[in-house]
Amino acid sequence: EKCPFDADEITDVLALAGGGTAQVEGVAAWSVFAGSRYVVKFGGPMKEPLRAAQLAHALGVPTPRQLLIDKTSCPNLWTQTSSGVPKAFRKSLDMSAKSGKMLSIQEHAAGTEPDGPQPKKGSIKSSFWYKAGAIASFEWIIGKSDLFNDVPYGWQDNPNAFDDVKNTNLGNIFMAYPAVVAIDIDIDMSSTRWGHWEEILGELVAGLTDITWVRKVLLPMLALKKS
Repeated sequence: EKCPFDADEITDVLALAGGGTAQVEGVAAWSVFAGSRYVVKFGGPMKEPLRAAQLAHALGVPTPRQLLIDKTSCPNLWTQTSSGVPKAFRKSLDMSAKSGKMLSIQEHAAGTEPDGPQPKKGSIKSSFWYKAGAIASFEWIIGKSDLFNDVPYGWQDNPNAFDDVKNTNLGNIFMAYPAVVAIDIDIDMSSTRWGHWEEILGELVAGLTDITWVRKVLLPMLALKKS
């Protein structure tokens, strides 16, 4: 992969909301436009999300393509943003150059296209439910929380839990019709509720069709997202 800023001039830099502990200079991620829109991240884990993205593409799960760069491999990101950009972005670039730390460049989820041939229109595989379910399954495999597998049972009956689940988790699937894109993926996150995963496997082995987690978490979450 080549630095995307080698071919096109950077014309717009905007701070994106959210991010929590991944923030650098008060911002977790930046939207940078240079012919296409990209997301630049200075903080948080780097290698694990890249590995998760590679696994997602290998398994046919749509997620933004990622590239780890530094000032040596992508100098135009630094030379093109000497002026006219937010001070926090400029300072983050300077800090990255001094430390030698890699930063992440991702294509924006709105421009992410699924790999391979697309399912026939009207088929089960083309539905929102199938695509979002595939993301949920993938995130169980890699241990990515914050959408389906850290949600407690009974969350709908607890006003505080409902608001927390809704505000924290629903942004982790990006709707880019006809694609449903997994974003902010990572590997082996500590808040993953592995007990639910063991319960799912046990119920499947037992031949059950009414899977507790599907009924209490997956379907309500997807319905809330789709609405």
